Amino acid sequence: MGGKKKPTLSQLEKRLGKLREESAKKSKKKKRTKATTTAITLPKIIPLVNPDLIKLAESEVRKMKCITPYSLATKLNIKISLAKAILKTLSSEGIIVPVNLNHRVPIYTPKNLAQPK
Repeated sequence: MGGKKKPTLSQLEKRLGKLREESAKKSKKKKRTKATTTAITLPKIIPLVNPDLIKLAESEVRKMKCITPYSLATKLNIKISLAKAILKTLSSEGIIVPVNLNHRVPIYTPKNLAQPK
């Protein structure tokens, strides 16, 4: 029933002293490593979309009524992240029109099937 025993005051003082020493050591180490790590910055990785794959996706997209990343990924046998990138490029080119842009599942339709607003 009881629970965990509370440490005595002397035990708390010892523990706090050790934590302060460790944090002082870590701060010295962090200052040294920050200078080396900030000098090296890696560029953001952007998935490269093959132009041939875009043409293939364009022909498939024109046949579909409703286009999602999952449906395109299953048709072309590619990853969903690559399908999202392809859909963004096709949307920027004006081949497809977004119906519902959602954080998780964007939904598109071909331009010829889109309803004018």
